[in-house]
Amino acid sequence: MASLSATTMREIARLERDAAVLHLSRHFQWKDFEGDDKKHLHQEFVYDNVMYAVKRGVPWAAVVQVAKMTKELLPEVKGLEMSRAVALIRERLSEGKLQLSPGHQTALFNFIVDTYVRHHKLYHAFLHGEVNLKHKEMQLEIHVPSVPLPLVQGTDVQEQERQQALEELMLALSEKQEEICQFKQKAEAQLMAKMQVGLDDLQVDRLSKQAVGKVVREVLQAQGRLIMDTLIKEVNLTHELLELRLKQKLLL
Repeated sequence: MASLSATTMREIARLERDAAVLHLSRHFQWKDFEGDDKKHLHQEFVYDNVMYAVKRGVPWAAVVQVAKMTKELLPEVKGLEMSRAVALIRERLSEGKLQLSPGHQTALFNFIVDTYVRHHKLYHAFLHGEVNLKHKEMQLEIHVPSVPLPLVQGTDVQEQERQQALEELMLALSEKQEEICQFKQKAEAQLMAKMQVGLDDLQVDRLSKQAVGKVVREVLQAQGRLIMDTLIKEVNLTHELLELRLKQKLLL
């Protein structure tokens, strides 16, 4: 088993998913779970978190530490209540040996929570050999701030131009907030739909252990990719919103 280095991690990041998972797995011993399916799920969990760290621009040396941390993390959270699992994830990410910036630490925490905690029952069922799951769907209601009332027009030409620009900016802010709201609602609906499909597959009678493992991996892979794309899109939208608010502050 060769040691994992920053150079090796760069090579892994350039490979296709299956080849990359295989390459990454050769740098660890996988004794925490019995059975090839569970070990493969463990390996993919590590790979997904590593690739998210790469896409977020985490330094390569820190990506290596992320791989080691997440490899140890899944066996540690196995069987824990959801609240305790979240607390443990936060503890592991805050350890100094990871050398993550506050922004990277927060982003990685959100990604792990979304990919593991959101699928807590799926992981629990597969790692414990259970296949009968009940899914409870939750509806989230998001309230968007109302559009501010128009500002009083000034008599000075420059003041009038300033207030006109401010009104246009307020409209842009409202539209951006509405865009973020609609994006979150659409993303939530997509996530729930994919989750439901996976759960429906798990409820089919007489599924073999190998079939259950395949369904779980497919659901988690699809959810992981969707969550990663969703988080990146949401970060970009939020950044655009902050830029608009900064312009608003300069006009006030």
